[in-house]
Amino acid sequence: MLYKCIYLPGNLNLEDIVKECPPSFKCDLDYLKYIAHYIYIKPSYIHDFYENNNEFIEISSTSLKNRIPNYRKYLDYLLENKVLHTDNQYTTSNLGFDSKCKSYSFDTTYNQKPKIDFINKYTLIRNINDHIQESKRLMHKYKYLTKWFKTGQLEIDIDAADNTIEKLYSEDLSNNDDEIRDRAELRRTERQIKILKMSNGDFNFNCDKNVGRFHSTLTTLKKAFRKHITYNGENLVAVDLKNSQPLFSTLLLDPKFYDSRSDSFNRGDLSQKKLLSIKLFNKLSININKYICNRDYIMFRDYEQTIGRVSPYSYTNLVLRGELYELYSDKLYEEHHIRYNRSETKEKVFSSLYSSNSCHRKFKYTFQNMFPNEFEIFEDIKEVDKSLLPRILQMIESYMFLDVISKRISIEKPNLPIFTIHDSIVTTAGNEYYVMQVCLEEFKKVLSIDAPFKLEYWDEESN
Repeated sequence: MLYKCIYLPGNLNLEDIVKECPPSFKCDLDYLKYIAHYIYIKPSYIHDFYENNNEFIEISSTSLKNRIPNYRKYLDYLLENKVLHTDNQYTTSNLGFDSKCKSYSFDTTYNQKPKIDFINKYTLIRNINDHIQESKRLMHKYKYLTKWFKTGQLEIDIDAADNTIEKLYSEDLSNNDDEIRDRAELRRTERQIKILKMSNGDFNFNCDKNVGRFHSTLTTLKKAFRKHITYNGENLVAVDLKNSQPLFSTLLLDPKFYDSRSDSFNRGDLSQKKLLSIKLFNKLSININKYICNRDYIMFRDYEQTIGRVSPYSYTNLVLRGELYELYSDKLYEEHHIRYNRSETKEKVFSSLYSSNSCHRKFKYTFQNMFPNEFEIFEDIKEVDKSLLPRILQMIESYMFLDVISKRISIEKPNLPIFTIHDSIVTTAGNEYYVMQVCLEEFKKVLSIDAPFKLEYWDEESN
């Protein structure tokens, strides 16, 4: 019999609810279970979902309707029986659909550890699998990465992970931030679902159609759980690129990067011609040429003459030395008398780079004063579409780590397990120096950059 694994709150028994409160419509229990599952696992696809969101989960009506035509009746039934709540707010979808979305959350009654359940409705499973097939087609080119998820040898110590969950839960409950305390239960549930899925071999690997990023349970799992993960009983090590997004942004400071002539931009092997051959970048380049290259007032012509004279700091040199966050943190403290840790400083750098041009924050002014020329270039790129800058940087990141580095390793050492977490390559202990050497060589060859890499040993307590 065909069946599909789903995840639900441990104390949610939909069979009993249906018996006690019969629906007024012809109810298929598998449909009801799937809708509950669909809402329940949504946060598990996003890193620290409840760090930036409230308890309500945005649900796309388009996606549900494609699988369950009368989905609205099932949602209303779950609302009427206090399984779900809604904020009754319609918002424009952030999930990649051109539709309005409502948001839902589970009643706090259903806060027990998640459980595995099953559905076996053929038409529903076929519909779900058709969607998965689309993902599989996207992933086919990365079979040298996906194969390592399928061996059954990537494992997590569930008992140890559960202890970490409870430790983090206690820390959330005692946090001085009211929002963190209020979401402590939700954050615990989110982590429990991820651990259960991983222990069940459900890694959810897929490829982002927007910028080509490779996502999996590993990319959404909090760092605190990495020490509990092994491959075939061996500890894992990440070869991690320091300040990756600022590093890739230095490519955008070369005026020739924006020249539409195929041979004008050449950093090692990464020519404009090669960039344009990448399907995702081809879409981005249209925006670049239309909105940036043809603008008469673009200041690239003056960049090389002014960078040393006007900017008080060399952005590129700081990035290449891996010192950008440290100096920026010192400047923030000097100007605003607030000492930020590295994680908080990194967030401020990203906000300075990625926020819309209409966003005016004091930490952004600090960044602008430190790097006025670079800041103006980044602002020009975001003039029409603020998402263009991060998309360009993440596309280059994906190209380097997926299409260049991982592919070379798979050819040279086809039996070496490797996984990617965006700007890092993860492998088994004892192979990290080989992987680092490949990373260094390819960054030098393709981008002409002496990139700063570091090793993160997952078995160490600091992770």
